[in-house]
Order: sequence, then C-alpha cells, then structure tokens
Amino acid sequence: LQNLPLKPAGTKILDYRGKPIGNQSEHVAVLDKAIGDRDLQQCADAIIRLRADYLWEGKRQNEIAFHFTNGDLYKWTDHKKGIRPKLRTSSRVDYVQSAAFDDSFRNFRKYLDIVFAYAGTISLNKETIRVRENRQIKVGDILITPGSPGHAVIIVGSAINARGKKVYLLAEGYTPAQSIHIITNPYRGALNPWYELDVSKSSTITARYLFKETNLRKFRE
Repeated sequence: LQNLPLKPAGTKILDYRGKPIGNQSEHVAVLDKAIGDRDLQQCADAIIRLRADYLWEGKRQNEIAFHFTNGDLYKWTDHKKGIRPKLRTSSRVDYVQSAAFDDSFRNFRKYLDIVFAYAGTISLNKETIRVRENRQIKVGDILITPGSPGHAVIIVGSAINARGKKVYLLAEGYTPAQSIHIITNPYRGALNPWYELDVSKSSTITARYLFKETNLRKFRE
C-alpha cells in the first residue's frame, strides 16, 4: 500500500463515467487504479479492491474471498471454476455452475465486480477484527462505519517522529464510484495530509466524512 503507483500530481478525481467529480479540493493524490465503467467501486469496494490486489500480486490468490452483505462467502477459487451467484430474493443467493474455468486477471476483475455489487460496509465490518490499542494500528487497517449508507477509509502510509508519535495517510473511494484517492486533513493544517488516530476517541473526522465511532479494524492475517 505504501508503494502503490500514483497518477501525476494534480490529477483530478474521476467518476466511473470518466467525468471529474465536483469536489476536487480534499485530496492530495490519486492512486493509479482503474475505476471500472460501472457505479460499483465505491468506498468499501475500494478497500476490497486493494486487499484483493494485494493477495493477487502476492501469489495468494487462493485466499481471495469476501462476504456478501447477507453473510455468504464468495471465493475467487469458486468463481474461476465458473460458479456464479444468482439472486433468488433480497436475502437469498443461489450458486450455479454457469461458466467455464477461467483464472485470468480479466476474469478476476469480473469476480470483483460481483463482490462490489453484493458486499459493502456492513459485510466488510463483519469480516475484519477490531483494533484495540494504538500500538497495533498499522498500514492496511481501516476506519469504518457500517451501514446503508456507511463509509470506510484505509491507512496507506505511516510515519513516526523522534518522540514516537505516529501519523497516518488515509485513502478512500466514494459514491458515485470514483478514483481511489488519498485525502487531505483540513482540520489539522500543520499535519495535513497526515492524521493522528486514537482508538480511545469517541469519533474521528476526516476530510469528507465524520466517523461517529472510531471503529478501527484490521483484516485477518
């Protein structure tokens, strides 16, 4: 995450239609990650995308699996075998063999689009673990409010000074689906764009969202 390529300085945030969004004042960088051409890769989905890419590029493809909001676990290993979800009711999904085996990256991106459609902040919150102590906070952890709508950001950088004080860079996607971007810190000008994070704080405000609960979470190793 700390070494992800960025778009050139000054790049605007684009939505999934390739159009600049209205708010271009609260980001310092745009990640060089495709958005897709559908309104799917929103806030939780951006984090799922980064996590999935991390596992893919680390040759850990068999670990790629995400829960849908209804609790079902959808695995890349099943998708590449041709198994697809079929919506029966608003809460019930059946899984049917409907495609041939395909382990290509292109098919992996199709898998992620399915996950984006069925997952969100509620499922992402449930499949991560609470960070209980400040010393445990690390790059890759997320700050999340589960809900419809909710929101989530991910830590993509950290720094520490001589006194041991740590600060963090935060990235997010948003609605409508748009470029994953690193946000400013308009509330702490001296730190901008870095953030101090504290699990004991009742709330945490970021550039574009107030997290009314400081719910810091991590993925299972």
